[in-house]
Amino acid sequence: MRWQGVCGKLGLTVVLVLTIGGPWLAAGRTTATLAAFNIQVFGETKASKPDVMADIVSICHNFDFVAIQEIRDASSEALATLMDALNENQPTALQYINITGPREGTTSSKEQYAFVYRPARIRVHDAFALNMSETFERPPMAAIVEVLTPGSSNRSSTPAALRGEAPLITPGGPSSPRYPVTSSLASSAGLFQVLVLHAKPSSDATYLELSALDQARQIATQYAGVEPTVLAGDFNAGCSYLPADKEAEVTIFKSPYTVLINDSADTTSTNSVCPYDRIVTFGNIGSRILQSGIINTEAAPFNFDQERAEAVSDHYPIAYEVAAATTTSDDNPAVDQPKIVHLAPQAKTDAPRRQTARMVPPLR
Repeated sequence: MRWQGVCGKLGLTVVLVLTIGGPWLAAGRTTATLAAFNIQVFGETKASKPDVMADIVSICHNFDFVAIQEIRDASSEALATLMDALNENQPTALQYINITGPREGTTSSKEQYAFVYRPARIRVHDAFALNMSETFERPPMAAIVEVLTPGSSNRSSTPAALRGEAPLITPGGPSSPRYPVTSSLASSAGLFQVLVLHAKPSSDATYLELSALDQARQIATQYAGVEPTVLAGDFNAGCSYLPADKEAEVTIFKSPYTVLINDSADTTSTNSVCPYDRIVTFGNIGSRILQSGIINTEAAPFNFDQERAEAVSDHYPIAYEVAAATTTSDDNPAVDQPKIVHLAPQAKTDAPRRQTARMVPPLR
């Protein structure tokens, strides 16, 4: 698989070659490849097209974790069809499961996020959607993840693989972490959080939503107790939606954040040249990212022509390879079934892992 990375403001293109597939298991691979992919209007119509679905599957098979955006399907059949196709004739170590977010949007056209991942390569310790619909058209969804090393997924202390529907959380104040700071989840050196966002494509709304992503990251960190963060998705961060002067004002595009796909990139499969999809990091996760970039489906090994690429999506996937941490957590508590939760005004060391408490105001 070829990665098209964009370095600095000069638009220098670096092509890296990464091979992903069955051999990594025997070779003792200690990295995982994560992606964010806006599969344009992914619903029953697209899922009913065998050729298009075959291309989507061939793309997703290159990744251990995919944050899928723009699922428009009230029946949930499209994602079920994709999961069946992904797992068909795959060995257990390469099988996928998924976590879905709530259907979001202020119009009749609702969208969902989904985290599709290989539990043999990625452990999802928790997943949740942020209840910030007053700020975002489609509020971010988060996953607390760990890259597994060979054999670590078979430990007797491994939590049950998390799947199903992610809970919806309501933002709390600065003193409202979900876990005590001494909890094994908060203190595990190997964990980081992934936040996915499909920003509203509007010059005013895009700027406001991206400006609020820093706050969303803080809320997710306070909720789960994990600071290292990767923000990824279709941010609509470019061209008419986010001009350069506006981008310069957005917190996530400035230090202490690190932008891995910047405004000189082109993440679209169409004739437009726009850096809509971005990967941004916060905290020490950056030191574990070995490579990142745009997966151009019109290059090897896919070699789609433009018409075929656009039939899949008007966006290319964006991806990053993460090394497993030197120290992994062996004592994380089992993950129970997701449900709707709210943040408590204060952390309680003897509180259950999931609890319902009164709502508290968001950060200001």
